[in-house]
Amino acid sequence: MYSYNFNFLSQFTSKSSKELLYLLIIILFTRALFLRSCYYTFINLLIV
Repeated sequence: MYSYNFNFLSQFTSKSSKELLYLLIIILFTRALFLRSCYYTFINLLIV
């Protein structure tokens, strides 16, 4: 019973860490896109 609980716990933690990694990648990607769009609007404002 104890080993089963430990196995379940390790499986849950690995799954959650993988989801956290995906979430971090998504956040960084959207932030990079947002910063790039802000940069281009800033350049366009400077040109105009």
